[in-house]
Amino acid sequence: MNAYFSVDDYPASALRARAEGTTEVLLTVNPDGRVSGCVVSESSGSAALDMATCRILRSRARYFPARPPVRIPAFEPDRVRIIWRLPPR
Repeated sequence: MNAYFSVDDYPASALRARAEGTTEVLLTVNPDGRVSGCVVSESSGSAALDMATCRILRSRARYFPARPPVRIPAFEPDRVRIIWRLPPR
């Protein structure tokens, strides 16, 4: 999952605050493989990093869609940990 993130994604407010940490989220994945929900289950200690984690995963993360004969209408959860480290100066 860290492949979805780049140095450019580091929130400006987190950079100014020199914030780092690990954000753990519980994602809800639709049968089409797209992330439809994101809940922070363990905060990094920075609201900016936590919000950026969910925003990025909702827009970029993709899973394999459900395929026949399994036509599960329910949403599949996934737990993800993202490690935020300040970029080198």
